[in-house]
Amino acid sequence: MGVDHNAHTEANGSRIENDANNNIQTRLGFRTFIRTQEKNSGRTVTTLNLLLK
Repeated sequence: MGVDHNAHTEANGSRIENDANNNIQTRLGFRTFIRTQEKNSGRTVTTLNLLLK
């Protein structure tokens, strides 16, 4: 299973080109947050993203 996409133009006009064949791209994300009942407490958010090419 591969990705066959050699050229792409983004909405802002940037052109992306790729000469490699049979690429696999995977993205794994993890997100957690803590919410408490106290009025003056803040909210803690942790985000981790891993992009494998």
